[in-house]
Order: sequence, then structure tokens, then C-alpha cells
Amino acid sequence: SLVACNLAVALATDTRTPTLLLDLDVNAAPLAGLLDLTPERGLPAALGEVEYLDEHALQGYVSKHRSGLHVMGAPAKAPVPLEALDPARFATLLAVLKANYRYIVVDGARHLDPLTLAAIGAARTVVLVLQQSVAQLKQGAVLIGWLGNVCGIPKDHTLVLVNRYLKRSSVTLDDIRRALGRD
Repeated sequence: SLVACNLAVALATDTRTPTLLLDLDVNAAPLAGLLDLTPERGLPAALGEVEYLDEHALQGYVSKHRSGLHVMGAPAKAPVPLEALDPARFATLLAVLKANYRYIVVDGARHLDPLTLAAIGAARTVVLVLQQSVAQLKQGAVLIGWLGNVCGIPKDHTLVLVNRYLKRSSVTLDDIRRALGRD
């Protein structure tokens, strides 16, 4: 989440073009807290009214950060059952968002739920964030294979980012390159 947040803020600040940070972890909603925002409405409400959203109505569902970044997540008022989030409506919402934002950074849930899968399928670039551990490396290799074989994401559309890099780790960058087949 911190990587997605920093990337989105950098894009909004450096490009000065419409940029949205979309938080798919609707129950924890960490991104609003990281940016010191308190959304009134967000993703669940937008999904409920997606057929009425245009560029003007959309502004009622996002929070605005001082950097110019727009954030859509979920207000921390009540838990949202994941089955209440319709992937078909989410696909419609993604189309509306794409028409209104140059960059959309999506912070997926920790698991591959239907909304995260829809976002991955619509993405130009998927960034896999992992740490230097054998367990993360094995999970990353499985996920990259799954993204390519099941989701049809081309290998050159997936980037690997090593978070919390430790120069003296027993898992080196060369180990990661070999295990994942990419830099």
C-alpha cells in the first residue's frame, strides 16, 4: 500500500495530470489514512450508482489530496461484505475512471478477489511487490506464472519491485532474477 501510495503521489505531482489512487482493500482502507484523508463516500457507494456516474458526479466519490491526487477507497464506517461488490459493476466503474484519469494506480487486496482480478485484467502494467524471503519468492513465482498462464498478462507487462531491500540478505537480487525470470 505504501508503494502504491508513493507512486500515485509522484505521478500526480510530477505529471500534473489527473491521477487516481484506487484502494481495493475496502474494509481496511489503508490509503486514506496514509494520506490523512477521511472520505465521505467511496468505492462501495460508487459501485452502487455506477450507471449515473459522469465526470462531474465522479468527484463526489473521491477524496482530494493536497498533491492533486484523487483517492477512491472506502470510508471506515462499517464493514463491507466482499460479495456486495459486483465485478461487472466494477468493470463499468473502471471504464468511467479510465475516461477521467490519465493514471490510475490500483492497490489490490492482499488476496486475489474478483475486483483485484478485474483490475489486473484491465491494467497496462502489474507491479508485484515482494520482499527478500524464500517464502515471498516462491509465492511471487507462482503468482507471475498464474498471471501469465491464467490471466494472459504478457511477461513484459509485469514488473517486480523488491520492497525493503537488504544488501546482506541471504536472498540476493540474482536469486530473485533467476527464480522469477526477470529483473
